[in-house]
Amino acid sequence: GERVKTLDGVERALDSSMLVIADSERPNCIAGVMGGEESEIASGTRTVMLESALFEPACVKATATKLGLSSESSYRYIRGVDKAVADLCYDVINVQNGVMVDIGDDAREEEEI
Repeated sequence: GERVKTLDGVERALDSSMLVIADSERPNCIAGVMGGEESEIASGTRTVMLESALFEPACVKATATKLGLSSESSYRYIRGVDKAVADLCYDVINVQNGVMVDIGDDAREEEEI
């Protein structure tokens, strides 16, 4: 039973059917549903990570329903996100100055752009 505190300040219990975005220690957000509180941008924020992602609508709907959590994100993902838009976002992210992180099957590789 992992838990994550979402942007709305509620701590939510997760189950193994729910897709999350996580670091090596814990989940950071509920994929396609809502970001975690720790990912919120505040006045002291100096570094921002941009993400381009596609999630299966049925998976997002199941998770949002189990959690009783409707959000702008889940609304969009349940109806399907245009892959061309996600690909464009990915391209925009990768031509900016900074570090691109590619997570492969077993290793994390960083590439300076």
